[in-house]
Amino acid sequence: MRIIDLSQEIYSGMPQRFFAGPVPCVFDNGIRSTPDYQAVDDCCILQNHLGTHVDAPRHYNPRDGLAMHQVPLEHFVTQAVVLDLRHKNPRSEITVADLEQAMANANEHIAPAEGVLLHVGMGNKYRTWTTERWWESEYGQPPYLDEEGVRWLLDKQIGILGIDAIAPDAPADRPAHRILLREHGVPIIENLCNLESLSRPRVLLIALPPKVVGAGGFPVRAVAVEA
Repeated sequence: MRIIDLSQEIYSGMPQRFFAGPVPCVFDNGIRSTPDYQAVDDCCILQNHLGTHVDAPRHYNPRDGLAMHQVPLEHFVTQAVVLDLRHKNPRSEITVADLEQAMANANEHIAPAEGVLLHVGMGNKYRTWTTERWWESEYGQPPYLDEEGVRWLLDKQIGILGIDAIAPDAPADRPAHRILLREHGVPIIENLCNLESLSRPRVLLIALPPKVVGAGGFPVRAVAVEA
């Protein structure tokens, strides 16, 4: 068995979007000392849509969408097909033709409730994003799904969508977030990495978030398991 870490590190001062909350901070709150031991009491100040994280349906459907603690675990532990789209140009549309070609190249099929991971090759550019103006960084220019591509994935009845980029869709109209997340309750994993380290296009994906009541998203330690 081989386990590949698909998660970006969480660290003090790491990049985040300007609207998302406090600057991330990881720190020691104190050290307890006795004659027999020392124990560090450390803390994190985070915001929920940080680093490698899952968007729950509540993120785009605040009234009726499932929050993080309500999403069935089957979405987060599932077989997933990796579609290689690294040839796409920055800020170009990922179309149905692109998805179908990537599927043919992978020689795979997507069964209902399985995941899809879009490999656009941005994971190793994550730290080029150094300011709130993420769209000016190299990382902020990935290719993105057009609406027809989103509906193609919906027709496959996928259980979760992931991408090694800041988002799977363009900021202007957000078809993946609107259609998959809001309308059909399909979680989205953003800011994956290391997809190039996978040796095959089908893996067991494990991306379990903490059971945070009411959260619309939360960081995850995403891994791929190759049997």
